[in-house]
Amino acid sequence: MVGTAPRRRSADVPRAHGRKAHGRRWRALLLGSTVLLCAAAPPAGAAVFNVSTEAELRTAIFTANTNGDPSNTINLTGDLTGANA
Repeated sequence: MVGTAPRRRSADVPRAHGRKAHGRRWRALLLGSTVLLCAAAPPAGAAVFNVSTEAELRTAIFTANTNGDPSNTINLTGDLTGANA
C-alpha cells in the first residue's frame, strides 16, 4: 500500500502499565504495609515482676533473663526463704 505508514509491532507500542510500573506499585504496597506494621507494634519496656513464692521467683528470673530487656525489676513481696541454691 502506497502512502500509508508502516504498522507498528506490538513490541514498539509503549505500555502505560508495564512491568516497571507493576514493580513500583508492588514495592509501594510492601513499604506501606511494613510501615503500618511497625507503627502498630507495642513499644518495648522494662518488665516489673512482683513475686511472693519461690515458684513465682523462678518464673520471674527466667522471664527476665529471656525477654531481652536488661532493665527488668523483680520485687519480692513475700517472705521468701532461701532453699538449696
